[in-house]
Amino acid sequence: MTSEQGIRSSSGPAPALIRMANIVKTFAGTTANDRVRFELRSGEIHALLGENGAGKTTLMNILYGLYHADSGEVYVRDGLVRFRSPADAIKHGIGMVHQSLRHIPTISVVENVVLGMGSDGLFLDLDRARGRVRELSDRYRLDLDPDVPMWQLSVGQQQRVEILKALYRDVTILILDEPTSMLTPYETEGLFAFMAQMADEGHGIVFISHKLDEVLASCQRVTVMRDGADVATIDVPEDGALRAATASRLARLMVGRDVIFHIEKPPLEPGRVVIAIEELRVEGESGPLALNGLSLEVRKGEILGLAGVAGNGQAELAEVLTGVRRPEAGSVHLNDDDIARLSPRQVASRGVAFIPEKPREMAILTGFSVEENTALKVLDQPEIRRGPFLRQDAIESRAGRLVAEFDVRTASLGLPAERLSGGNLQKLVLACELSRDPSLIIAANPTAGLDVGAAEFVRNRLVAERGRGKAVLLISSDLEEVKAISDRIAVLFEGRIVGMVSPDDADDETMGLLMAGAHSTHEHVGTRGAGENVFPEESQAPPETMAPGAENGDEDCDRRRGRLEKLVRRLSDRTAWISLGSTVVAVILALLFIAVLTAMLGVNPIDAYVQLFRSTFGTRNGIAETLVRASPLMLAALGIVISFRASVWNIGAEGQIYFGALGATLAALFIPGLPAPLHVLSAISVGFLFGAAWGAIPALMRVYRGANEVITTLMLNFVAVFLVGYLVNWPLRDDDFLVPLPQSSPVPTSAWLPDLIAGTRAHSGIIIAVFFSVLVWVLLWRMAAGYRMRAVGANPRASLFGGINVSRQIVLALSLSGGMAGLAGVVEVIGLRGVLTDTLSPGYGFTAIAVALLAGLHPAGVIVAAFFLAALISGAEGLQRNLGIPSATIFIIQGLVLIFVIGRRVLVRER
Repeated sequence: MTSEQGIRSSSGPAPALIRMANIVKTFAGTTANDRVRFELRSGEIHALLGENGAGKTTLMNILYGLYHADSGEVYVRDGLVRFRSPADAIKHGIGMVHQSLRHIPTISVVENVVLGMGSDGLFLDLDRARGRVRELSDRYRLDLDPDVPMWQLSVGQQQRVEILKALYRDVTILILDEPTSMLTPYETEGLFAFMAQMADEGHGIVFISHKLDEVLASCQRVTVMRDGADVATIDVPEDGALRAATASRLARLMVGRDVIFHIEKPPLEPGRVVIAIEELRVEGESGPLALNGLSLEVRKGEILGLAGVAGNGQAELAEVLTGVRRPEAGSVHLNDDDIARLSPRQVASRGVAFIPEKPREMAILTGFSVEENTALKVLDQPEIRRGPFLRQDAIESRAGRLVAEFDVRTASLGLPAERLSGGNLQKLVLACELSRDPSLIIAANPTAGLDVGAAEFVRNRLVAERGRGKAVLLISSDLEEVKAISDRIAVLFEGRIVGMVSPDDADDETMGLLMAGAHSTHEHVGTRGAGENVFPEESQAPPETMAPGAENGDEDCDRRRGRLEKLVRRLSDRTAWISLGSTVVAVILALLFIAVLTAMLGVNPIDAYVQLFRSTFGTRNGIAETLVRASPLMLAALGIVISFRASVWNIGAEGQIYFGALGATLAALFIPGLPAPLHVLSAISVGFLFGAAWGAIPALMRVYRGANEVITTLMLNFVAVFLVGYLVNWPLRDDDFLVPLPQSSPVPTSAWLPDLIAGTRAHSGIIIAVFFSVLVWVLLWRMAAGYRMRAVGANPRASLFGGINVSRQIVLALSLSGGMAGLAGVVEVIGLRGVLTDTLSPGYGFTAIAVALLAGLHPAGVIVAAFFLAALISGAEGLQRNLGIPSATIFIIQGLVLIFVIGRRVLVRER
């Protein structure tokens, strides 16, 4: 280990149950465990401490068989083991209770306990299982009824069921990952009693926690991890007087510096009421009221702590106060303005900040950079955008200041935010929220899962905001946190406030009773008297301006240097080059595979590829045919890029192509007398609108009826094709056209696109396609509208909390996607054919999906990918004509390229 060893017992150590030696585990080049050594003895409760990302859970997941170590040895009772799965670990007596509870709520306790276990015969003997569950429950004082459905149990009882699962499988080594994070004081006490009983029986327990007081109260030894390595293992002193020094020592080992546990909170006299909640009633997910007549006030310059066991209405209250959920009854007044039924965007604009418990789910746009994430809630500020366009320099400058001010540790502003550690992620959320100068800060379990260093930063920052005159509503199931920084404490139980106490009166007995539902005998109390600072009703803390100010010459120089550094960073981005390289490799592999098939047909593969190149680029007509096919592919693929970026799965580009072609035909035929440029423009515009309208139908069905857009867009393909077939067979049919294949009347020459290469079929549709490629790039990466669509695709829940109307963005994305596909139909009618037919598209809408995926959902890549696949299609005829190779071979190449590209991405995601 290290020299930081505690003093061993004079009677000698107990025999080792677990010994892990030199464990190494890496993920995508990041070392999670670096030659870690760990030992668990018989009859021992051994704590595992460390910052977020220190490698604690990874180490235990290796012990439990969920992960496989890259190197190192695991010994169970001195026998070397190799676990392939958790089933192997359970056979060796190892069980694990995860922080996120895993059960089926609709079935009973005993059914959850035996879930996944085999039976001796054909039928499961639930009676015997029920008896065994009762026996274990009584033996370890778990107080569980085997026949009660899981959904009726409290969080603490549900956790006991998880423990019971392990006991039922006869485990003697139990790993508990953050087991007290959502328990009442009484439930925590009961858990410690259970752990002590297990240890007395000679079993071993690994206790993963961030709470030093709990570790010191319940454990015999502590192993501290930092940066993937074990830095110390120390004994916990039995003398209570020595434990304070031990806590400081452990904290220093965890974070590499001294941690101040006592939070300085100067006394303040609270000012006017900032938020007043009256008789709030909110339905829960399952029907019963989650909030049942809740009333509460928070004043300026005050931290009101809301304590309670998770599941008593805390989440619903946070959603109402941020505009995500509408109450059934009651009012919420923020600075005398009723916000109970405003949208999240309106609530945020009125000065409400939200610090969530799970930033990755509720506040961070996954896949977006640190820099991009800082813009989520300030898109409408004039400092951030100019008209519809984002000011990239202002966003970058603001992000740099926030990262520096809030000490967010990141390799660069361009790093995807999801790669940050939990503490740095929460700092980023704090930076984004507090920089808007809110009057009310809602902090929901803001330090849940954070190590002591990050928790210290968050708590001190909330106290600092109190000092600036902000009202802070701290919703937390961490009782010590609530007592440490609150001015008043309200206790929530089953959607009601059952007591209001001061921190001085919040002893464990009082709080345990209140959190279990007993009503307080205390009167509602205010803060502790007049303090040093007073907030007059008319005063406001000076806002922090985050807008970029006037820049001098040095700042201009720094900005130019920053742009150069940003360009170099992007060019040296390893992931971007890997993505590009993997696409090139996919194409090469597909071509090699086809070369083998070609050779099997008796054709020299080199001759085949030479002929393919000549048919595509070797002649004027070959180039023209490639351009003709690239135009609709490019336009339809751009539509796919827009919708897929918003995580809206448009499989209906084929139908949208037909509907856009119909619109262009109608405009060309029935808007006569226009000059040629206006006639072309009208056909393009109407075709776009027709495609957009066809794309909006499945979007509206999803938003208002919950219909899956994959199914609806796919079905609308057939509807559009059949509708066009009907129209060209009757109302729009050209009666002078005698060939059986139906078609519409020819469009006037004034509506035709100009030719591009004289004497060929090439038209200027390719110029339109390239123009729209640039336009789509500008939309998605330089405009606020595109940012919102991409944000919804990255994390719809965080987008909702960030003030984005998710439903509106879904409709917008699918409409624009349909409009772009509609343009593909337009160029086919007024650029190539001059008529509308029911065989207009040879599957361009489906091939466009391959183009978009091959392009990495980027408009620039779409240009390259569309030309590549168009070249394959146009060269297929030459292969068949000159070498006898079936033209279908080209479609095999397309399919293989797509499989290789998608396969690589799936593998990367799994890793």
